[in-house]
Amino acid sequence: MLNSLSGIVFVLMVMATLLAPQVCAGQQEEPLVISVAVPWLSSETSRRLIRSDELVPFTAQELRLLRNEIYARHGYVFNDQNLQNYFSSQPWYRPLGNNRLAVATLSPVERKNIATIRFREQAKVAAPDPQSAWMGRWPETSVYVIRPDDLLHLSTQDLRLMRNEIYARHGYVFNDQNLQNYFSSQPWYRPKGDNNSAIAELTPVERQNIEIIRSREEANVAAPYPQSASMGRWPETSIYVVRPDDLLHYSPQDLRLMRNEIYARHGYVFNDPFLQGYFSGQAWYRPRGNNSQAEAELNPVEKRNIDIIRSREEEQNH
Repeated sequence: MLNSLSGIVFVLMVMATLLAPQVCAGQQEEPLVISVAVPWLSSETSRRLIRSDELVPFTAQELRLLRNEIYARHGYVFNDQNLQNYFSSQPWYRPLGNNRLAVATLSPVERKNIATIRFREQAKVAAPDPQSAWMGRWPETSVYVIRPDDLLHLSTQDLRLMRNEIYARHGYVFNDQNLQNYFSSQPWYRPKGDNNSAIAELTPVERQNIEIIRSREEANVAAPYPQSASMGRWPETSIYVVRPDDLLHYSPQDLRLMRNEIYARHGYVFNDPFLQGYFSGQAWYRPRGNNSQAEAELNPVEKRNIDIIRSREEEQNH
């Protein structure tokens, strides 16, 4: 029994260490400068999943504050005096005095938002030119390996820009005039005139991301209906199993559409007039008139996701 308790304590200590607030590598501790934009978004970080692109306007310092405010709402006591002084001045802050408990009470949405904000924070700190517009629209592609499912919402054109932006950060000069004109209009772009040198400077992370993005581009081009948004608002539900906490910020109406969109991708015809009207308005929808065949084509991932989404719907209805 004692060994079991010791093991549990050890696991909790490791989790607390991994999740605890920390300064990103290379970031200087300095007095906090608060942007008026931060309070607007900070109220959302415990309610819904924050998109990475929502964080672009913030400085590394503001992102640090945004991330640590999530912990502060749970009464976390900070070793960093600047952070502690700031949150102590907030009327809502109630220090708990037990940081392990504070970390344990973080919700799935908050934990995911902490990770999203930390990635952006690290990218800002590591940016070659912190004074620039963060070196492009997708600076994270030079900082950490992206997941293929992070790209599902992007058009083929955006994917092409994302992939070539990696080269552009190293001063690559493009033969394609549209690409060259686009990057020449960016204030951070510095053409070097030596493409061999630019390619040689690519880091392993950048090289891996180039291949990941290229694969997604090719998948988009090969899609049954390339003009569509990858066949629906939530194409990932046909590709990989979603996590229940990914669904926390969706309304009952969106969850219903998400679940039925899986059937719609197989040409299912709906008895419900609202659903049929909605999907008939989608450019990618092709009704087949054979619902049994449509259901038989559902893959294991889709079947699993239908059950996961339905469970979340039922939770919201109780």
